[in-house]
Amino acid sequence: MKITEKGQYSKEKIINAAQYSFRKYGIDNVTIDDICNNAGLTRGAFYHHFNSKQSLLAELYSNWISRFADIPKKFNISKDKPVDIERFLFEAFEYSRTIFNEAGEELPLFLELNILAIRDDDLKEYIMHDQKDYLNFLTEIISTNKKVIDKKIKPKDVARIIFSLILGLSIICLQNPQDADWVDLAKDSVRLIFG
Repeated sequence: MKITEKGQYSKEKIINAAQYSFRKYGIDNVTIDDICNNAGLTRGAFYHHFNSKQSLLAELYSNWISRFADIPKKFNISKDKPVDIERFLFEAFEYSRTIFNEAGEELPLFLELNILAIRDDDLKEYIMHDQKDYLNFLTEIISTNKKVIDKKIKPKDVARIIFSLILGLSIICLQNPQDADWVDLAKDSVRLIFG
């Protein structure tokens, strides 16, 4: 095994051990030593890949968010042409159903990272950067939509409402996944927003 492959393999072992430990015991209850023991690696190996537990958490968050990065390509979205925002959101919600199914047990961890960021300024800065990018993307496509432009609500505020809706529905869905078809509920919510 080449050195770069070995390094990537040890990094993946750390990430997998961290995800397992965080899911089982909660982020606050897991130490770097716990992660290293579960990965079968040394603290040196950990610090070779991550500066701190927060940098590991930031990478976990970034890995999760990156699943949504191909949405503009998937739906052929460009700043230069108007987007039917309702159609885009409906298709994005359907697409997110696949992402959520693939994420499985990672989704609660993703939400826990958002909650942890409230108390951890370093993690908050990192998470807010990713959220800002997502909000800017939503704001851009909303700005091209005639239905939104004609209303008195600013496109950035519409983007914040949609983002909050998605995050809120994700939390409720985790608490009671069998209660409703959460993608259909998200679509109904968009219909309410855009009337």
